[in-house]
Amino acid sequence: RKRKRTRKRDKDRVRRIRIRMKTAGTSIIRCTCLALALVASLVHSALLPSPARIECPALPSSHQQVQWTALKLRGGGPKEEPLLCRLKKGGMQFEVMCLPGMVDKYREGVASMEEVLVSMEMFKDCKTGDRPSTADIEKAFGHSDMGKCIEEVLSKGEFQLSAAERKKKVDDKTKQIITYICGNFMEGGTNKPIPAARVENGIQSIKGLKIDPFRSTDTQALEIVKKLKEMFPIVKNEISATVTIPISLAGAASGILHSICTVHKESYTDESMICDVGFLSGDHERFVAEMTKATKGQFELKFNDMPAPQMEAEEGKGKKGGKGKKGK
Repeated sequence: RKRKRTRKRDKDRVRRIRIRMKTAGTSIIRCTCLALALVASLVHSALLPSPARIECPALPSSHQQVQWTALKLRGGGPKEEPLLCRLKKGGMQFEVMCLPGMVDKYREGVASMEEVLVSMEMFKDCKTGDRPSTADIEKAFGHSDMGKCIEEVLSKGEFQLSAAERKKKVDDKTKQIITYICGNFMEGGTNKPIPAARVENGIQSIKGLKIDPFRSTDTQALEIVKKLKEMFPIVKNEISATVTIPISLAGAASGILHSICTVHKESYTDESMICDVGFLSGDHERFVAEMTKATKGQFELKFNDMPAPQMEAEEGKGKKGGKGKKGK
């Protein structure tokens, strides 16, 4: 009887040991699986960064290592972030990453390309790191020289501005527009010059007006003048003149006449083309310069209804200019 009890006790002990071993094995397998899943998740996160912050595939040049630690891929925003310069060419868009405030300096000849760029690489989309293929570059630019392509993007592309840069450019463009209006328009009725302060106040009172720093000054100025006419009388300060051009040069001069002037009348003789034109006073120098270039100075410009002192001044200019330019 004692032996039976001992055998039963031993069997129970063996059974309990087996159960414990089975449970322990299951736990080990579970822990191993969890560890492997965690490692796989970490590897996946390292290889595929989240869309919220994509690390730049490009490396900075040696002298920009300190700045690079603070740079993020997206353009605009805080001062330390890179800005994008974009150029659309051949049906595709090309982008380069630039340091804030440096594109203008490059175009002015003050900074080199290496000082402007975050890296000497060009992208189709900087945010995704998508680079153009050699075939894309050759199709758009006609060659595969990456340096020349990046130079063209920097020289001709549109670039983002920081808040401070945009404000400065908008202020400069506003001053240019005010100068253009004051130089080319007069107060209606009195024919007196318009004070710059009056034009500035008028511009500030136009609701919803946004000055574009990249659009031409004269185009925006003419649009603003239409709105200023609702506030006070304003008329063009237009010069009326007669231009005489040799008939052999009529084709070369015709485009300039119609682009800068308002042609009121055209007449022709066997030797000359005679045009009665009107142009803004601010366009006088540009008109004379372009006509001189197109006709090599072989034209005659006579002013109509101009005050005597101004006529004398123009007459002096005509004599100084040499053959073909006369003042009446």
